[in-house]
Amino acid sequence: MRRLDGFDHDSFGDSDSHDSGHHGKSGPHDGHASRQESAPAVSLGDFDSPAGSSSPDDFGDAGWSLGFESHSPALDSPRSFFLPLHYEASYQYPLIVWLHCDGFNEHQVEQVMPHISLRNYLAVGVRGVRAADAMGHRFEWPQSAGSVQATWRQVSSVIEETKSRFSVHPDRVILAGYGRGGTMALRLAMRQPEAFGGVISLGGRLPSRGRLFSDLETLRKRRLPMLWQWAVQGDHFESQGLAEDLRKMMVTNSKIEVRQYHDHDEMNTVTLADINTWVMRSVVNGSVCQTGEPNPSLPSSFSAN
Repeated sequence: MRRLDGFDHDSFGDSDSHDSGHHGKSGPHDGHASRQESAPAVSLGDFDSPAGSSSPDDFGDAGWSLGFESHSPALDSPRSFFLPLHYEASYQYPLIVWLHCDGFNEHQVEQVMPHISLRNYLAVGVRGVRAADAMGHRFEWPQSAGSVQATWRQVSSVIEETKSRFSVHPDRVILAGYGRGGTMALRLAMRQPEAFGGVISLGGRLPSRGRLFSDLETLRKRRLPMLWQWAVQGDHFESQGLAEDLRKMMVTNSKIEVRQYHDHDEMNTVTLADINTWVMRSVVNGSVCQTGEPNPSLPSSFSAN
């Protein structure tokens, strides 16, 4: 499938490391994907700018839509920021925290955000906690207890940093990830549900190990909005696995929306555009802070559409 022009694919090279069957793309390919009818929402239970890059002060009132790097003084963990076009300091933006797929790095956020929205969001890409190559260009998300804890430190640190530097709506922080980054996003959001306005996974399975529902009571009260996106023609997709994950999530009362696509990979422009639509409807315009038991509804069988 043809990739979009303007993406610096050579900065990553051709990856030999596949992320749970994903093709190792730095950016989305063009519109060969098509949506299937989406399953309805399921009520289930500090800066060291590199040479040639811009610093935050270069943006002024107009803002800028390209990424720039930052290094956390406390954690020395690089991250890449994306500012919306015509950034307005007086407006509180939703913040998308992006966890790349295994085999890439924090700059993936610069590839995907133009296809989500150039105007609606602040975004930041976080680097995986373990290097996947000798050069230190590719990183990954191990699912060990220590790695999960290290990832949470990075994510919570970058959220606080972004809030201190830019205008972020406190209730509209969305954690999103692709492949194993999506799996990590689901794990962190369910451990700290009150920290996020929503969570998005592109082709990332529900974590299968560790204490997933460590604070089930808080998770049930929070009713965290979730978007799960799957390319159903990919080798990594298993319909039975998706059904199993949904059954596990029934106990959480989470508001899960599943979207499936006729494609081999979730990294496509249709999928990314759907993220904007979902966030605007379910997080920005939705009652994301509502707690309590869900409204009664009739039971329905799992839809394999």
